[in-house]
Amino acid sequence: MKPSVLLGAAATIVTLATVGLLAIRFEPTEAVQVGTRLVGSVLVLVLVAAALRIAATRRNRLALVFYALAAFAALATYYNFGAFHRNGLVHEHELFHYYLGAKYFPELGYDGLYLASLAVDAQERPGTRVQPFVRNLRTNELEPTQGIGPRVLGVRARFSEARWEAFVEDHQAFRNRSNDAVIRAMRRDHGYNPTPAWTFVAQRFTSVLPTAPWSLSLIASLDFLLLGLAFVALGRTFGLPILCLSIAVLGLGYGWRFHYIGGAFLRLDWLAAVVGAVCLLERRRFAWAGVLFGYAAAVRGFPALLMLGPGVLALRALVRGQDVRWAFAMAGGFVVIVGLAVAAGTTTGRGPGAWREFAENIAGHRQLTPPNRVGFDNVLLNTPELVAAVATTGSPVLPPWKKVDVERIREERLPVAVGAKLALLALLAVALWRARSHAEAAVLSLTALFAAVPLGSYYWAVLLLVPIRGGPAAVLALLTLSTAMKGAQLAFDSETTRYALKSLGLAAFFTLWTAAATTGRPAAWPTSPPKSPPSP
Repeated sequence: MKPSVLLGAAATIVTLATVGLLAIRFEPTEAVQVGTRLVGSVLVLVLVAAALRIAATRRNRLALVFYALAAFAALATYYNFGAFHRNGLVHEHELFHYYLGAKYFPELGYDGLYLASLAVDAQERPGTRVQPFVRNLRTNELEPTQGIGPRVLGVRARFSEARWEAFVEDHQAFRNRSNDAVIRAMRRDHGYNPTPAWTFVAQRFTSVLPTAPWSLSLIASLDFLLLGLAFVALGRTFGLPILCLSIAVLGLGYGWRFHYIGGAFLRLDWLAAVVGAVCLLERRRFAWAGVLFGYAAAVRGFPALLMLGPGVLALRALVRGQDVRWAFAMAGGFVVIVGLAVAAGTTTGRGPGAWREFAENIAGHRQLTPPNRVGFDNVLLNTPELVAAVATTGSPVLPPWKKVDVERIREERLPVAVGAKLALLALLAVALWRARSHAEAAVLSLTALFAAVPLGSYYWAVLLLVPIRGGPAAVLALLTLSTAMKGAQLAFDSETTRYALKSLGLAAFFTLWTAAATTGRPAAWPTSPPKSPPSP
């Protein structure tokens, strides 16, 4: 590669970063912002393709330069070229839910946040017109505020005077940062939903940090720190090319872009724990890997499925008469941390019943049809008719007559859905049985996650693990899909339609990726990452 080409690539990145920064700083239309990120995504895709081609010629140093340029461009795109959110780094909508929800969990539980917020307005802003509708966090339905006065007073009565004064002060700090439209939108969302274990962790911060601007910025920066540590571990374990490609996957993601969860409160702690666990598996630190998987499972639940791959390897070792002490060490670390997390969750102010309340709350959410949920179910159970039905409501809670249609469609397609899922999981079982390392098996378990759990789109940031087992074709496919999704955002107004396409694209990706892994051959990287440990 000629030096002039390298300088041209660097100049392109600097130019686009400058244009993107200026464009977003001047608050253009959404189409301009999306278009800017689309240009950034195309640039990253081109740089990654160039890096892979250069690496194939064994010019590894030059390839590393292009890998690094791609990672830089991806991070610039992810962080909106430094513009972050409307008012800076802090994601006010998220912190309103997660800071207040955790700090006042003893009084609010999972159903009281919006009612308490209305009570503050009634006290501090008498005579102000109340918003006409608010989300009922028990039924997840939007309900008229007229007539809910007794329930508002009921939540107010849960507070002592001292705690109520503190809540009013904290609530007003968020109101002072936002306008009425933003506060009303917050109270139409779906409340505070983390596990009691996550609440325990969050309360270590909310109990000592006020709602001052500096402390909210500090809280919003915790995910930066955790991601940084995860990336250091990733680079030291798997090498710089894999690190840069993982950053590229994270940076280009449509469903997990900074707009959704950036600048929030420990929304990526589970992801950092999962990345750390996979790195520890590669280093054969099984007990500590189990601890980190246990933490991720305790605070978010679904990461427990990533233990499936190592579990299959343990079964394979038993069948072959091999040593399985590593599996007991890993399971022991997992069980110990989950046990401690369950116990910690009972100390968050609502006793052991906090876990029952959490289970009931999540069960209610499973009945929703949110537009940004992504998984195999969205491909197999959704039809164009159903996507259109959800898209026209503007809410994940469907009217009764459309709920009937949804249930009919899903009942008709259920046999096909179950059969397709079983086929994909059978393909995965073969791939896991032939996995060459524990880390590889854990990464391949992402397929089980896609098949089993339709997740909120932001949780699919976990796809940054794919380069560990993916190979060039898989990484380029993911980056192409992410780039296409930005194009879809310009082409389709309906978020439901866009995420239906995302699910379809990931279904094709996971099927082909898992099928390729059934051969048991290592990913064909043009430049080799660090050697894997001996096969388990």
